[in-house]
Amino acid sequence: MQINIEDISAKHLLILSLQNHFFAGNGFVLLSAQDNVTDNFLQAILSLNGIKKILLTAQTLAAFYDDTTNKDELRLLLMAETDDYFAQSEPMTISPFCGNLHEAAETLADVFIRPTLNRDNGDLDILRIEDNTVFVRLTGHCAGCPFAQNTLHNVIAKTFQKYIPQIEKVEVEEK
Repeated sequence: MQINIEDISAKHLLILSLQNHFFAGNGFVLLSAQDNVTDNFLQAILSLNGIKKILLTAQTLAAFYDDTTNKDELRLLLMAETDDYFAQSEPMTISPFCGNLHEAAETLADVFIRPTLNRDNGDLDILRIEDNTVFVRLTGHCAGCPFAQNTLHNVIAKTFQKYIPQIEKVEVEEK
């Protein structure tokens, strides 16, 4: 099984991208270390030393860790648990997300959007979510960039709409 790992140290985040699927569809699971879970794989991941929260999509496991964590050890443990899961388990079934939409949007942005924006010295602030619309402010090099509308539609909006189906649009607010 091929696992690609992206280390975003500034966010204390390890992202494992896989070819295999944890589950079918475009849903996601967002859990903190304090959440009570029954799935053995999710329990094992959340019990790893230093894990604060995880985001699990069909082909991604993103683990946010605290600043005391040995990330090299954590990387190996995440890979081992993931490998064990696929060797022993059937794809899991997940329920639609019904938690805090702003927290979900921030976490999805940390995993799928900000790494792309940060490569070009840009970022975004999620200001609010109302009436099925995410309001964002583009910052850094993204503010005023001639390609900002393309990024807004092809990266930001598509990501939110893929994982949070009730999001209908994303709008930029200037300062």
